[in-house]
Amino acid sequence: MTQEEKEQLTAVVESVEDGHADPIEAYHHLTQIAKLAKECADQIRDMAVSEAEKHPEKTFEQNGLKITLNSGRRSFDFKECRSWVEVKEQLKEREIVLKRNWEFANANPGAMAADADGVEIELPKVTYSKPSLIINEVQQ
Repeated sequence: MTQEEKEQLTAVVESVEDGHADPIEAYHHLTQIAKLAKECADQIRDMAVSEAEKHPEKTFEQNGLKITLNSGRRSFDFKECRSWVEVKEQLKEREIVLKRNWEFANANPGAMAADADGVEIELPKVTYSKPSLIINEVQQ
């Protein structure tokens, strides 16, 4: 990224922070730039990997950049393993019970969540993500 491109993008941020630009409009503009940049990068990714594969070293320097080509990761699919599927289903059932107990405890402060034998059930930790902001252009 050139210095001029960096300055243009930071100018948008500064304009919002200074109250000269609408933050929603600026956010939309920047997310559109990021989306287009990702689409463009995805289009040439395979060509860049092919170019990097021409170098005998895993890590090399070119045009002021340090490039490292890592092999693709290995992943396992356990869905065909009956024992894994059974344990996974038990886990899902347990998560449902724990979520219900959390909802009960949350709706009834001071009440104890317990199983059928009266043994207190531990409650899951609940975290919340940042709110999302979806912006679409109005079709006219």
